[in-house]
Amino acid sequence: MAVMGLLVATGAGSDAGYISLDWSDGWEAGYDSQEIWYKTASWNLLTTVGATTTSYGPISADDNYSYGFQIKGNVTGGGQYLSAIVYCGNYVDTQSEAISSASSSDEDIGYADTQTESITVTATGAEVGTYSDTCIEGISVSDSASAAAVSPLSTTFRYYYGSFDGKIYAELEDATSDDGEDIDAIWESKDLDFGDMYPELIDRNKTIFKVRVAYVDKSNAASLEVGVSTDGGTTWATRNKAVGTGDGTNKDTEFFFTSTGTYFRIRIRNKSGSDKFQWARLTPLFADAGENV
Repeated sequence: MAVMGLLVATGAGSDAGYISLDWSDGWEAGYDSQEIWYKTASWNLLTTVGATTTSYGPISADDNYSYGFQIKGNVTGGGQYLSAIVYCGNYVDTQSEAISSASSSDEDIGYADTQTESITVTATGAEVGTYSDTCIEGISVSDSASAAAVSPLSTTFRYYYGSFDGKIYAELEDATSDDGEDIDAIWESKDLDFGDMYPELIDRNKTIFKVRVAYVDKSNAASLEVGVSTDGGTTWATRNKAVGTGDGTNKDTEFFFTSTGTYFRIRIRNKSGSDKFQWARLTPLFADAGENV
């Protein structure tokens, strides 16, 4: 087989959906007839044209699909000349999209947004009829807001609590009573054997002789109760005192006991309608009281 002239396939200008063929450059006379072949998944004969034809079209083609083309020149005696194989397709190259949106919040801050989006698509054909797309996207956004409607973000916050009857309550940091009633604030430990620090004392009796409380001094003469239990919280040995001057500094105070047992619970309590109290650390001081018999 010999090679015939150059084959060029192009989209038909603005006439989307069509392809035109031209093989005049390098064409030589002497053919009896010429066959135009096309390929999608496989090669098929499109049509047969005269011996001196050097162009054909327009050919109907689907958008965004790649077609292969080849010209075969036939001569008497069975000789055949072939053009090179070319691929061509019609692709949608540019899309423009305009988006307008308006939104407002319950804080009376209103915005009017306009977005203009343009997308450019280029496609490259491959012999098997597939192609890859490259998208270049540019978006411009303009905002306008009324200065009178814009408020600064709040820097204050609150804690909120839910009740079992479905109500929500806001914590008031400055409140010292519950609608005039004393607030009974209690913290109670689990059963302690002090074995995490002294494993050799786990099953032995111990005697707590002092409990030291570190606290933040928020009120003058705040009411404070510390209790020690050796029977799982059934009974308590308690000590009470008024602590603090309200100067806001970190302080500590001590409560004295003579409570002997193997396991201990320790409780700290502030019941008041006027005090503020914040504790930071609770330290029991104890001694080995002998074997548990």
